[in-house]
Amino acid sequence: MGSVSAKLMGPYWYPLDTPRHLQLFNPHNLRILLEKCGFIWNHCRIRQPADRISTSMIYMSEKYVSWTERKTRLLEQWVTVPALLVSLIRAGDALIVKAHTR
Repeated sequence: MGSVSAKLMGPYWYPLDTPRHLQLFNPHNLRILLEKCGFIWNHCRIRQPADRISTSMIYMSEKYVSWTERKTRLLEQWVTVPALLVSLIRAGDALIVKAHTR
């Protein structure tokens, strides 16, 4: 949970909303788990999906704002550039891992 959006959103970070994710991994722990299960780690890419940021913002402000589909699309467009920047510095939410068996 070291991503930028997780730190910014705190308890309102949408992936924490049960039961969306039962386990949350960082690259280091996921690598250890894969290697213990007999996989060889090839590559890990970290990216920040824009919808994770916008969904967390909606989740955080639901009490105060009535979210329509149009408002949601506008918010997703607004956070696209920050999400790309977060991806570039490898501080995003999504891990894309390539591994193979021995």
